[in-house]
Amino acid sequence: MFVKSTFKEQAYEYLLNLIINNYLESSKVYSERYFAEIMGISRTPVREALLQLQREGYIIIQSNKGIKVREISQSEIAEIIQMRIAIEGFCAVYASEKVNTDKWQDLCSNLDHFLAIEEEMLGKENIQEEFIKNDLSFHLAVIDFCGNSKMKEALVNLRNQINRIGLQSLYKEERIKQTHKEHLKIYEAIKSGNQRKAYLSIKGHLTSCEEILKTTDK
Repeated sequence: MFVKSTFKEQAYEYLLNLIINNYLESSKVYSERYFAEIMGISRTPVREALLQLQREGYIIIQSNKGIKVREISQSEIAEIIQMRIAIEGFCAVYASEKVNTDKWQDLCSNLDHFLAIEEEMLGKENIQEEFIKNDLSFHLAVIDFCGNSKMKEALVNLRNQINRIGLQSLYKEERIKQTHKEHLKIYEAIKSGNQRKAYLSIKGHLTSCEEILKTTDK
């Protein structure tokens, strides 16, 4: 199941998937031994993966007690959204400044492609997982335009934090339709080279996500 040279990395990805998809109960206390037995590996790489997840804010390791999934407060949700607006808003403005460059044309082509995929999914059933992947690809395309690996790393982490508390609410049928409309506004702003609209379209999209998350039952 696991390649020896990457036990820690694969343990990290496995545990992160459990967390962001809400397979672990926030009220339950887990142990290193429990996870090691599930994965069929030693406790050392599991411990290393858990320490990384703790540094990233996903879990709390309680001395002599065990591991718990860390819950996110309403104030933290607001901070995460503000961070995403700052990062993605900057990248959208940056992209809209580069109108008619080859790189900008590639970005517009990619965003148009992701929008077409979304449109094909509208109205279909059981498309949540596919839509989530496409949604991430759309946002990463804007981030990647800047060529800033730190921004990309931060976005993935912030997005994972959001998804683990609002996955079901953010990707219901009506929200998927609204997300598509909001993505279209982002695309049109970048394509037109309108920097103000590029920023505001990102801000509006992420703010609407925040409003939904505020009403999400924990």
